[in-house]
Amino acid sequence: MSSIDERILQNIERSKQEERQQRAQKARDAKKQYAIARDRQQIIGQFVESHFPEVERFHPHRTHTENQLEFAPLIEFLRVLAFNKKIVAQIKEAATKKNQ
Repeated sequence: MSSIDERILQNIERSKQEERQQRAQKARDAKKQYAIARDRQQIIGQFVESHFPEVERFHPHRTHTENQLEFAPLIEFLRVLAFNKKIVAQIKEAATKKNQ
């Protein structure tokens, strides 16, 4: 029969192991969600590029700041478009009619 101290140590170790497993599961889940988001962004980017070939003039850079400067016109266009709910509604309506 194990002593109380041994059982306490076993419970502590079991608790630490469960915490490690939970952290590992969270890391796997986060990695999976990142991959899904990356794939979605890539597909959306391909659709946008196929309908707006002028975006090919933008070239990615190494840093976030450089990319913000390079892509500023596109970022601003999308911001204005997203802000104007009336235009977005008109576009959605036109797209729905086209797909019917």
